[in-house]
Amino acid sequence: QTGGTKPVPRGAERKFKTDARTKRLWVGWLDPGLVVQSSDALEQDVREFLGGFAVVKVSPERNAGRIGAHVTLESKIGASEVAILRRRRYHGEYLITVDND
Repeated sequence: QTGGTKPVPRGAERKFKTDARTKRLWVGWLDPGLVVQSSDALEQDVREFLGGFAVVKVSPERNAGRIGAHVTLESKIGASEVAILRRRRYHGEYLITVDND
């Protein structure tokens, strides 16, 4: 299953309106090793990826061998910040999906 052995490259993300702002994101698919780890490990991984953005809450989305996360940020971000996150490399290597939740 795609995503069961490594993070999945991003797919088709929803178009983020240039004037839209959100506090809620979905990120995934993340390191499949997190599937068997604690929610705390997932939260730490997501916080590291989102470095520079204040995270209030991380909720895991486990889907068989894949894992993503619903994230609530402290402050709303707009299209330019979402674009920055979409270009950011997860674990320095992978482009993953970052979408409004």
